[in-house]
Amino acid sequence: MPDVEADPTRFAERLEGWGVGFLKPRYGALGRGVSRVVPGAPLPARGEGAVRGVEEPMLLQAAVPPPPGLAGLALRALIQRAPLGGLLHSPLVARCSAVDPVVNASRGARSAR
Repeated sequence: MPDVEADPTRFAERLEGWGVGFLKPRYGALGRGVSRVVPGAPLPARGEGAVRGVEEPMLLQAAVPPPPGLAGLALRALIQRAPLGGLLHSPLVARCSAVDPVVNASRGARSAR
C-alpha cells in the first residue's frame, strides 16, 4: 500500500517529497472528494466524503504511477476476519481508466479480475 499521511500539518511537506499524491476523505466512498494533487495544490484538512455536504478528515496518499496507456490503476483487495478466526479475502480486482487518475467504478473506471 502506498504511504499515507493523516496529519494535515504535514501534507505539504510529504507531497513535496512524493511529487504526486491523492487527497481523499478518510471515510469516503464512490470516489467522492478524491483528487490527484501536486505540490502547490490546495490541501484542506477536511473535505466532502461519501455523504454529500458532510465534511470529514482528509488523508494524503502517495501516488504510484500507472503503466503506460492508463491515467490511473488501483488494485483492490477486500479482506475481513472470519467468524472463527483467520482471514477471508475476495479475488483481487484491478480498477483502471485511460482518462481519470482517480480510478473508481462509480466514476467510470473499468474493473477486471
